[in-house]
Amino acid sequence: MRRLALIPLLVALAAPWAAGAASQQRSVVVVPNPVRTGEDAVAQGRGFCGRASCPGVRIVLNGIVVRRGVRPRANGTFAAKFVARVGPGTYVLVARQGWRAASTRLHVALGD
Repeated sequence: MRRLALIPLLVALAAPWAAGAASQQRSVVVVPNPVRTGEDAVAQGRGFCGRASCPGVRIVLNGIVVRRGVRPRANGTFAAKFVARVGPGTYVLVARQGWRAASTRLHVALGD
């Protein structure tokens, strides 16, 4: 009987957290996409921690770190330029800041 009385309390306590989590959804995109091998691209992210006490964002392409220590702005957004030094294909790009992460696919075409 006591367990049933706890359920509404737990739901009420979790509601503000769930609403905050939904408004802080992380994402990352790459511009341009597709990019040619050897060309510059920019990873643009949002929903990351912009406080000075938070770690920098690490950008990983195909398992290789292409940028590290990227500092998000106070509003949680960042833009980080990197060179697409991979062959033609489709790769996963991950932006990671501690336990926070977002990923996208990057299409790479043959360079000149």
